[in-house]
Amino acid sequence: RSATMPKGVFNNKRRKKKPYGVRIGRPTEYFATVAEAVAALEAYRAGKLKKRETDRAALAVKRARNLAIYGRNSATERKVALALVARWEATFPASAALVLNDGTKADVLLRLSEEDAWLPVQLKTTSGAMKGRPNTWLFNNVTGYSGMCVVCWRCDVGDAWVYNGNALNERGKLDLSVTPLRKNCELA
Repeated sequence: RSATMPKGVFNNKRRKKKPYGVRIGRPTEYFATVAEAVAALEAYRAGKLKKRETDRAALAVKRARNLAIYGRNSATERKVALALVARWEATFPASAALVLNDGTKADVLLRLSEEDAWLPVQLKTTSGAMKGRPNTWLFNNVTGYSGMCVVCWRCDVGDAWVYNGNALNERGKLDLSVTPLRKNCELA
């Protein structure tokens, strides 16, 4: 590209009739004048921007729906963690409890005794029952928490199942679907 040529336009000296080219697809398109090449390039870029905006607008409804269904997991878990800590401290006034930062393996630490004995707790939350299975709740990624309690909290009902992290690892399944009075419920 020479210093006088606009950005995105090049001159192919081997072409006599249409020497000015732009790469806006395959094959490269050539034009007789620089103005034609610039106009084609600008039209291509404008079309590309319009397509991007149209695609984003079409996905906005889907994104909003997905956010309502799947989003706010961290905020929901934080809210449950704060409630658990408040309940723990109200039930055992001499003990302490901590809500840990996002990204740590445990979500909550519960102090068990005056000596430094702490119980790490991993929270798993679900907003409601599974679609098509109104009496079953699904909790994702419940493995990998050996030596910890895993609390599976149902936000719609306001109660939980408490599992031993070692028992969930021994199951060998990544997710846990719980139906009251069934096998996975009895594992709690």
